[in-house]
Amino acid sequence: RSARSAACSCPRCAAMTGANPTHALLALFAALPALIAVAKPSGGSGGGRCGLGGVCQQDHALMQLPPSILSSRAPHLGLGIVQPRTGHSAVHRHAGAAAMTTPHAVLPQVRALAVDRVVRAKSGDRGRYLEEDAKARALESILVTLEGEVVEEMFQQHKADQHLIFQQVRSIDKCALDLGASNKTMTRRGHAVAEAKTNSSKCQIKEERIFNASMESWQELHTHLRTNMAEHNCQLADVFDTADVTQHMKCLENDFTTDFDKAARMFSKCNESARSYEVVVKECIVKLGVYEDLYCKLKSDSSAICSEYDSCHAHETEDYRGFKETMQEAELARQLQSMAVEKIQCFMRTVLQAEDAELAADGEGQSRLEKCDAKTGEAAKANFTLTYPDAPDAVVCP
Repeated sequence: RSARSAACSCPRCAAMTGANPTHALLALFAALPALIAVAKPSGGSGGGRCGLGGVCQQDHALMQLPPSILSSRAPHLGLGIVQPRTGHSAVHRHAGAAAMTTPHAVLPQVRALAVDRVVRAKSGDRGRYLEEDAKARALESILVTLEGEVVEEMFQQHKADQHLIFQQVRSIDKCALDLGASNKTMTRRGHAVAEAKTNSSKCQIKEERIFNASMESWQELHTHLRTNMAEHNCQLADVFDTADVTQHMKCLENDFTTDFDKAARMFSKCNESARSYEVVVKECIVKLGVYEDLYCKLKSDSSAICSEYDSCHAHETEDYRGFKETMQEAELARQLQSMAVEKIQCFMRTVLQAEDAELAADGEGQSRLEKCDAKTGEAAKANFTLTYPDAPDAVVCP
């Protein structure tokens, strides 16, 4: 990336250099030298191989590509590849190659060729271009590669990025799906809590019923003792109290009277009801404990699940925001590339493939250059516009 940035001068370079170089682009680069004027060295210095308005080929970015890349297409095109001068460093050659890995970076070179072609056509100097059939094959190879493999790869990258965007949105939705799955478990546990609450409530009703029945038995015994067994040495309080009645019965047992048997039977019934009540009380305490444990655990787990969902939604939403910014940079890069493709097509079809006589006509060559420069690529850019769904809102956690 540093090499690309060093070799790129446009404001959006950082975004464009994010595109991955392809074999198709390398093939395109390899075909371009066929359009560069190839001159024989003057004298023996080896420094006279110049073209493109006097810029030496060896200094031209196209010629800084590694020879292995250039030669990969040379046999098919019938090209003779000029080797770089030995004085250039490996870093320089790498920077030049990296700069040529996108249509946007190729555009200035193609335009320079088109301008050079118009100038030569007007002056009647064709220069030392390769034979017309080799030139035609080179141009056709570039256009086929550009309009086929390169644009297809751009579409594939666009499609892949769109898929990633939808996938990122689904990651936010997944937080809600996970919450929904947890809620189903919580619902089942909620049913268990409700059942435990019902059991506890029923037990409390039973406890109250047995308590009332027991109190009624004790009250009857108290009334019986106050009414029918008044003449004895044992004292009984006017106000009913089970402890007082129990103490009174113990006193009566020692001070025997004819009515004690009935009182004893009533007293036995009272004790039995008291024991039943104690059993139910213990049972209800257990059931209430089960209900409280289930309820408190459910509330705690529900709170944790809601907290986890809130964290998940916030995290994934923030990730989507940053991811969206990255995708927008890639989107803009491809749109700029598509505009560059359109301009390259224009320069190649209307200028580089045109007849000299057409370009030499009054102002025709310059007019074609200006029309190509004016291309905005709006239609092409629309093909590489990504869709960014809104991030799903957070759901209400139950």
